[in-house]
Amino acid sequence: MLSCTQKFETKLTKSLYHLGYSLGKHPWRYIITILFFTAISTIGVLRFCQWNNPRETFTDSDSPSSRERTVIREFLGVQGNVHFVDVLIKAADNGSLIRHDQLEDLNRFLNDSTSYVHIRSDDLNLTYNEMCSPYCAKLTPLQTLIEIFLKDLDVVRTYPKFELGDQQLYVGDSVYDVTLNESTQEIQSIGAVVVHFMLTHPTKEPMFEWENELLKILDLGLYPSLSIGASSDELIRKEVQMMGNKSSIGLLGALIILVSFMIICSLRYDLRESKWWESLFGAGIPVLVMAVTVGLISATGYPFQSIAVAVMFLILAIGIDDVFLMIAAWHRTDKKLPIAERTARMVESSGSSMTVTSVTNFISFGNGLLSTTPVLQCFAIYATVASVIGFAFQIILFPCVLALGAYKETRIDDQKASCAHFPPARVLGRWRIAFCKLIAQAATNGFVQIATIFLMIAYWAMATYGLTLMETELAIQHLAPKESPLVRMRIEFDETVKQMQTMAIVVKKPGDLREKSRLKRLNDMVREFEVTPHAYGNSSTIYWIREMMDQEDQFDYSSLVDFIDDTPQWTALVKINHTACEEEESACVREFMFTTGFTDYVKYNDVYKLITEWRKITAKYSEFDAYAYTERSDFSDSAATLISTIWWTILSEVICMIIAFIFFIPNIHSIIAATFALFSVNLGVLGFLNLWGVGVDPFSLASLLMSVGFSVDICAHVSYHYYQMKHQSPQKRIEHTLLDVGWATTQGALSTLLAMAPTVFFDSYLLLVFFKTVILVNTFGIIHGLFILPVLLGILSRFQKPKELRRGIQDVSAISDKF
Repeated sequence: MLSCTQKFETKLTKSLYHLGYSLGKHPWRYIITILFFTAISTIGVLRFCQWNNPRETFTDSDSPSSRERTVIREFLGVQGNVHFVDVLIKAADNGSLIRHDQLEDLNRFLNDSTSYVHIRSDDLNLTYNEMCSPYCAKLTPLQTLIEIFLKDLDVVRTYPKFELGDQQLYVGDSVYDVTLNESTQEIQSIGAVVVHFMLTHPTKEPMFEWENELLKILDLGLYPSLSIGASSDELIRKEVQMMGNKSSIGLLGALIILVSFMIICSLRYDLRESKWWESLFGAGIPVLVMAVTVGLISATGYPFQSIAVAVMFLILAIGIDDVFLMIAAWHRTDKKLPIAERTARMVESSGSSMTVTSVTNFISFGNGLLSTTPVLQCFAIYATVASVIGFAFQIILFPCVLALGAYKETRIDDQKASCAHFPPARVLGRWRIAFCKLIAQAATNGFVQIATIFLMIAYWAMATYGLTLMETELAIQHLAPKESPLVRMRIEFDETVKQMQTMAIVVKKPGDLREKSRLKRLNDMVREFEVTPHAYGNSSTIYWIREMMDQEDQFDYSSLVDFIDDTPQWTALVKINHTACEEEESACVREFMFTTGFTDYVKYNDVYKLITEWRKITAKYSEFDAYAYTERSDFSDSAATLISTIWWTILSEVICMIIAFIFFIPNIHSIIAATFALFSVNLGVLGFLNLWGVGVDPFSLASLLMSVGFSVDICAHVSYHYYQMKHQSPQKRIEHTLLDVGWATTQGALSTLLAMAPTVFFDSYLLLVFFKTVILVNTFGIIHGLFILPVLLGILSRFQKPKELRRGIQDVSAISDKF
């Protein structure tokens, strides 16, 4: 049954014939043009740059956390930029830190890191103390507590706050694994200390240099009684970039494997018909595609991200798939025809199905362009550009290479030259023919069809069970090698800070706080934050108005300046207009920050529940324009939307691909078969990925973008060629379809697996996810394309009228007769 888009497919086939004829007639013109275009494009790498900050690239640009992070950083970045470095400190023997040696080393570390670790910038020696203003006082409570224990001063050491004179010092966000005396509630032991370094500077480089110097000090082993690890966004960025750089080395190994595989696959019984050199050039096409892709995108100034390394492997993997298809189509042409005519018929025969799979890949990758998550958008941009360039290069360059090498097949003098033979090729050919006949017979057998239906039900049941296990697994630990010190530190850090974490709330429009109703509303908002689920309570809150009102009878701006100046920590948390304060104007307090603690949750999905409650509170008190933020907000937002993003992405891609099938495969039964395979393969990939232990994160989402496109490659080729077959018998049509494209598409799938094989030798979660996805996509794709789909076509043929079948075949086969 033909669809209404047959005319489109007919015009496409005619255009491909003309293109092939021109390629065969003037191969050098096209080759030189492509090489010139490649050379020009690669100039763009001069603008090559990288962007690998996970906190920014893994978060939707339009997510609430993105706005909250911006507000917090603008508030804290009083000198233009702010940089946070977290240092986790434990006793080397995992005992208490409240022992003399540990306290001595801890005190020495704090002194060294703040006063002695220095860098050279603008002919000045800069230490932490020169780059921490106005946040230098943040370390004071911890330093004071250590001094109290070290000197055994007579101070009541309560937790999370303790009193020193008329001041209350908060250490809840610095000391962890605390054991308290049940009667006095004083600290008896401390299992871990977290030092939060906050640096500010007009430029980022000095802060990063100071961080590097700090790491050098830690590597010297100057504090033998302590175990110390550091983490920051910059350190994570370096690990991600390093992982990407190391993984890219595997591209050379993948290329060598592919070249070897292609040369072996090109061997034929008559070695004069083998395509050794052509295969070698075919394997070089993806290299050109990589160069052009990186060059063009870099020329726009768009930054490279480590996830694009996976795209480079994919370019190698899919860059030669269609080469096998074109070689198979070339060997089906008549050797007595002129080279230009052979090239035309080869491009006509393989070009349409190549176009189908290229369009589906384009749709699959292009859908990611709509994402607002930078890391997914980067993957989609590189993959989309690569798929377009790759298709153009393949359908232009390789036919030219085949045309140039065609003389070997025509230059045969049987009387003077003996022909070398490769017997294994003939044996393999016989096995292939026998296999295709067996599949064709089985596909049209009623018993086999029924058995296949039951097998598919079992397969779908397992895949569906896998879907029930789906959960987000976004973790910074996935962004670096497992054995990295940073990964080990982050695992310990997450477990340590679980008992007390800090959220910061910036109030951008405090208004006139002398109004009792407004001040009451503000205090009510603070109390609501303190009683949300898993909040630690008011003992963890640092709120300047509460402290001020404990000292003053009523709120007024005249005493505010003295109060702020007397306590250094308030200088960092309250931004005031001194002139307005002196004149008792409402513009006195421009904006301020307060903090409070929460506990128990560290997983991003769980923290998202708390973040949702915080946003409800800020919305309730919208007149203050308040924003609540924790360092887990960014990833929590991403984790919360990933699963819905996956379903929406798959649904939209499937709809687009069905539309593409309708245009490129104008036969209803073939469209139904290809659509069925699309659903079935992707259901299996998504379900079995979860069974294989791959959670939902941006990497797995990117791999699923890839799988949706790849999943239809073999099935689309089989469906399209089945539709074009001239045989009336469904069994013969299936047999000849598998003979024509079955082995070629299988070679393409195997080459994809081989291209990704080197990734298993790299300790990279990103590449491991893509490797698992490629295995599942190609395994299920081969099974569906070579067996399930033929069975389905056999079932559908039972409902097809012979005259409709005959009419559709004649309409399409008549195309080549016109030339």
